[in-house]
Amino acid sequence: MATLPASMVSGDMKNADMDEKSPTHGSLDSLLLKIEALDAERLHLEARLEQAGPGSQTELQEELQQLKSRITTARLRYNEAHNSQLPCFKLPNEIFGVIFCLAQRNSWLHRVVRHKPGIDTQVHISHVCKHWRDISLSLLPLWSLFRYCYIEELQHCVPSRRLEIYLERSKDYPLDLWFNLFLDGDYGNGKASAESSSWPEVLQLLTLILPHIHRIRELHITAPDGKINDFLSRLENASAPILEFLTIVGEKKREPFRGLKWSPNVFLGGAPRLKYLRSDDARFSRPPLQSIVQLRLEQRAEFIQGRPAFSLSLLEEILTLPHLEILSMWGDFLRIERTVLAQARPKIETKKLKHLRCDGLLSLLPQYFLSHVEAPVLETITFSCFNFTDTSPAGPPVNDFPSLHTLVLIGQNFDINHADLERLPWLLELMTLTHRIKKLFLMNDAECGAQEFMYAMTRALSTAAMSGRTRSPAKSWADNLEQIVLDIPSDFRSCR
Repeated sequence: MATLPASMVSGDMKNADMDEKSPTHGSLDSLLLKIEALDAERLHLEARLEQAGPGSQTELQEELQQLKSRITTARLRYNEAHNSQLPCFKLPNEIFGVIFCLAQRNSWLHRVVRHKPGIDTQVHISHVCKHWRDISLSLLPLWSLFRYCYIEELQHCVPSRRLEIYLERSKDYPLDLWFNLFLDGDYGNGKASAESSSWPEVLQLLTLILPHIHRIRELHITAPDGKINDFLSRLENASAPILEFLTIVGEKKREPFRGLKWSPNVFLGGAPRLKYLRSDDARFSRPPLQSIVQLRLEQRAEFIQGRPAFSLSLLEEILTLPHLEILSMWGDFLRIERTVLAQARPKIETKKLKHLRCDGLLSLLPQYFLSHVEAPVLETITFSCFNFTDTSPAGPPVNDFPSLHTLVLIGQNFDINHADLERLPWLLELMTLTHRIKKLFLMNDAECGAQEFMYAMTRALSTAAMSGRTRSPAKSWADNLEQIVLDIPSDFRSCR
């Protein structure tokens, strides 16, 4: 016989004389026999009701309802007795807590849940049975995580009440909050999101968390530009004593990064534990950076209006942050021109930076970093769209990265005419400056010249080996390289 969730009937319907001791198989059998007897009686009563005249139907219907209530109670008793004998129900509550939290956190990784969210995992868990519900309701971390994605099919089901319950059940536990306020998570849907009829209810979600800023550990918000400024402005002078992770990003089409220095405009009351920031410089997205460990300045913008005003002095301010270990600069934040690259400037020392990621699609930022920044503990570099052709190094290599072991090159654009080393002045320079690497990752589409780049790299390795372009025994990738990973279609020509 299939068991029913114990939560289908409230606990106050239990008989007072229920046996509190662990039941034996004999007692389970007796409970099952009782249920079967009650079911047989129900069938008999339903048959009588079908044949009864109008005068006796009311009495029989009341009797049938009472009998159904007795059956429900008996099934409840059987389910609880049966469940109490299962091995998993004998686990300590602490083990249940770990399992529940892992199930809740990992559920968001599933694509269906992420794109078609329904009932949260913790809600499912709390409705399995009374035992699980008691454990889950007492488990504060289970209710401290709230994620919301603005799905068009569910736009009229904004979970304000659910958020209120989570805030109440989590009590004083640190909160992790995620809000994607673009319809269907699409950054191009900013206008449609803000013009939808349920947008005021969506904004209400942000209003609900304002009294709890002091206990927010993670806050991630992606929203149409300018549409949540009222909420963000209320964070301007706020204090976030335990905030560690912050994301504020906006739309694809936007104004460029502005400002000659980093001027905080949010959490001016202090965010002493903040170690992660992802920002595309939407308004009110610059918190204090003194404690930052990982900084992601990344623009998703497909179109930038005007020219960026992100200055070299601001770049230096960021690179010299005292705790910075991971830096990602993606997009049109800073345009380094040829004249700037050739200027003699004091070296910038970034003492703790371990991982760097930046792109050179519209800028010579990768070259500037290689020639103007000292990073003694830098371990990995990722360059996207490194421009090997438009400029030449200002002089002989003068930098070194003693801890560097991995270089990743993404989206290098070559054609057969550019495979000549004379037209790739920065290739030998890059090999010299990063000669200590042990791992090289090349990620390129065939139509972008993957084969030509491999050809040019092979020639460069041979040239470096024969030309004596060395200041020390090892100045070529070939001397230390242990692994090359190619993320390239196997049939180059078929992709053209």
